[in-house]
Amino acid sequence: MKGFTLIEILAASGILAVLAMLIHSSFNISASIWKERQEYMEQEQDARISMDIIRQKISCAYLSPWHRETGFESKQGEIKFKTATNKGISMVTISLKQDTKDEKCLWMDETIGTKTTNTQLCAGVNMFEVDWLQEGFPQLVRVRLGLKDMNMPLMIVPVRVGKCL
Repeated sequence: MKGFTLIEILAASGILAVLAMLIHSSFNISASIWKERQEYMEQEQDARISMDIIRQKISCAYLSPWHRETGFESKQGEIKFKTATNKGISMVTISLKQDTKDEKCLWMDETIGTKTTNTQLCAGVNMFEVDWLQEGFPQLVRVRLGLKDMNMPLMIVPVRVGKCL
């Protein structure tokens, strides 16, 4: 008589089920690792773009020894300064703000005349520090940005004093 016995079919089905579970779990693990890595890369890219925007804004800062209201103001997690744009002088505020997801985000508020633009630069930020490397007019500004999973490299920005190249 040709064919398989019930025991052989059950044994083959059991082996097939175990193999299917192993393959499924390995795909799930790979997918979760892929998702975590993708989120990490997106956050790092957002942070790099944010640092580039901050560098560009600070390097075009408008400083004048004749106008007391110009210059940099800084406190914990926030910096305010005037910068030269193609539309005139704008007031820029870069600060950490609490997000709806209970994490801190880096925001940039830019006011030109009466119009204010609010832009979220980067989410998941746990540290934003700005300090000057010289007394008086800051000619070099040091910026530190720390994210929940990484710290960005320290950035030192030269201030071009009233002109943007």
